[in-house]
Parts: sequence; structure tokens; C-alpha cells
Amino acid sequence: MRRMFSKWPLTIIALMLFAACGSSGPVTKPPSPPVEMPAGITPSPIIVTPAPPQVTPASETVVPPSTTPAAGDNPAQAPFLIYRIQQKEQGVTVVAFDPARGEERDVVILPFEAGTDAYVYGSALPAPDQSRLAASVSSPGVQRVYLISNGEARLIISAEGEHAIGAWSPDGSRFLVFSTKESAQGCIQNTCYYDIYVIDAATGAETRLTATGDAEVDAVWSPDGKQIAFLRGCTDLSIDECGPDLYLMNADGSNERLLAEGWVTNPVFLGPDQLAYIRRTSDGAGVYRTRITGGTPQAIIDDPQMNVVGMRISPDRRMIAFLDVRGGCQIEECVRTIYLVATDSGDLRPIRPVDAQRYAWGWTPDGRLWLLLSNDDSQSRLVLYAADGTLIDERVIEWQP
Repeated sequence: MRRMFSKWPLTIIALMLFAACGSSGPVTKPPSPPVEMPAGITPSPIIVTPAPPQVTPASETVVPPSTTPAAGDNPAQAPFLIYRIQQKEQGVTVVAFDPARGEERDVVILPFEAGTDAYVYGSALPAPDQSRLAASVSSPGVQRVYLISNGEARLIISAEGEHAIGAWSPDGSRFLVFSTKESAQGCIQNTCYYDIYVIDAATGAETRLTATGDAEVDAVWSPDGKQIAFLRGCTDLSIDECGPDLYLMNADGSNERLLAEGWVTNPVFLGPDQLAYIRRTSDGAGVYRTRITGGTPQAIIDDPQMNVVGMRISPDRRMIAFLDVRGGCQIEECVRTIYLVATDSGDLRPIRPVDAQRYAWGWTPDGRLWLLLSNDDSQSRLVLYAADGTLIDERVIEWQP
């Protein structure tokens, strides 16, 4: 059976997609590519787009947080940066925005040639210690992957095909790339056959981890960096076993094994030996956990009325933030509500609705706060919460996604 994935820019691969509609069908490439913005020093992309759901890798940095800020702390100073790719007069530029301070700065001008009228888009994803950035940049007919450090950009992949960056390893020594450059099928209309590659950040050397006739995406590292979970699937909705299914392999691509079947999305590690994921059905989408050794999955959220998208796990892996999306966002009005769920007990806490069509969110690296940015064309807002969902601050800021 041939398995495929939509030709959607894959660092949406998913946060996490985070700004999402509730479709359970295949995802097609939108007419206007989304703006992808990774957060701070965590390796989780922050997505700003009203697109159909897909998944972004969750943070693999484990830092024990305190539940709420200590007295005297200024939560606005929590390190949280948003990166984006922008076509400027001087060239295609990686830009960093600090929402807490309302400041934006240019990081580096990429050696990427694009026509004056060409639409350029992409994403930049920081290593856990923010010493390096991985970036993917695209314009019609041209795609590149860069490694950025010390203010310089090194070209990593320039071959023909579709390329997108994935998660950094927890120690920041490697990052993942999804590419069709060696795929026999390449892309057919809006469907691509992606393979997973790992890039050594010190040398730029690449290793191909998957080489099948299927498509593999949404790969995330285990907290110890020894294993990688990923999805393999197709687009034929008439075939129940079509997937995407959840697989696990060693970090060198060996010892691949199937963990869960049936329209799985958004895998995140709850610890070195346990994974959580969203499983979609005709009734909605729930959250389940499974051990990497196998066994019967256990439900964390099993409510047929909920349509879970865009899971983000806290750095200590005790809480998951996600969206419950009701309605078809591209067809009619939909309702998006942010929830928190405790990974051990499954206790749910609704936080707030998200009314804006453009928004971004993520946990701060220490796990003590999470932030929500939203823009409704008239103004932008920054909202800060403690890890338990307690509102700390809300303000109007200068931000144009």
C-alpha cells in the first residue's frame, strides 16, 4: 500500500496544526503559506495560521518548573522569542520578536535568492540552548534548509524537492528534516512522500533515517535523545488501516516498531518510556497514552464531543495545553477553546476561547508560564498564564504576524 502525506509546510508538521480547524481528513496545501514562528529556547514551532490541523513537535527539554511565579518575579521577562522569515529590501531575513518587551530584531540575512515579486515563507527553529537556529525557506520552485550560528547561515540542503525542519534533539546536537529529495515518488499534486533525515549541527552531515515508499512526518525526540517517535500514513480515507500510524525507532533509524494505528496525530513524549498522542475518529479526537514497550493504550481524554488539536506539553511533562475545536473553520464559524489537562490524572481545565484568526502560543522554557499571542487585525494582545492556568497578565502589544 502506498502511503502519503499532504504537501503542507512541515514544521507545521505540527505545534503544533496549532491554529487549526477540526477536519479529520487529509490536509492540503493552502493558497497562502502559513507564518511559522518557533518559541524562545524551546524546540516547539509556534504556528500562526487558520489552517487545517496538523502537528508540530513538542518541546523535549525537561526542566522542573515551579507551578506559579515566586513573589517579586516579573513574568513579562520570561524568555520567549518568536522567529519568522521575512522578505526585506536587504534580502530574506530571519527576524526575532520578543513579545514581553515588544522588540523585534534581525538575526541574519539568508543567502537565498528570490524574485522581487516572489512570495517567500519558511520557519526558523532554535536549538534548546538557542545557540543555533535551523531554518527552512521556500519560494515558488526553490526550497532551502539552513543552519544558523554566530550570525552566519550555512546551507544544508539545496536539492530539488520539498524540505522542512523538524525538532531539535534535547542536547541541541542534531535536528530533523523532512524531505522528498531522495523519494522515488516525490510529490504528486498536493501529496508528498517525505523521508526523515537527521542533521549533525556541528558538521552539517546528514543521515537518512527512513527510506520507504510511504511518507514519514511529525517526528519527536524522547527526552533522553535515544529514540524518535514519528507518523507514517496515507490519504485514502476509505481504508481504515491507512493511518497515519504511530511508530518508534532508535535515534539512528534502527529497531523500528509500530505503537498505535488509526489516524494518529501529534505525538509527544510523557517521559523516556511513554508517549501521548491524538487519535481521530468520526466522532472527534481524544488523547491517549501508550508505553514504548507496547500494551493497551489508556485514554487521557475520551470525550466524543471534543475535537482535540495542537497539543503542547509542558517542560516537566505534567500538563498538556491543547485546543478543542468545534465546527469547520474553513466552511463555517468554529469555536476554539484552550484547555489544560494533567497527564497523570486526566483532570481538565478550560482556560479561554480563542476568537482571533491569527494566534501563537507556547510554554516558557522553565515551564512556569505559558503565553498566548493573538491578532484580530485591529490590535494584538499578549496573555500570560501560570503553569496551572491562572491568569497573570493581559495587555495590548505591537505585533503584526
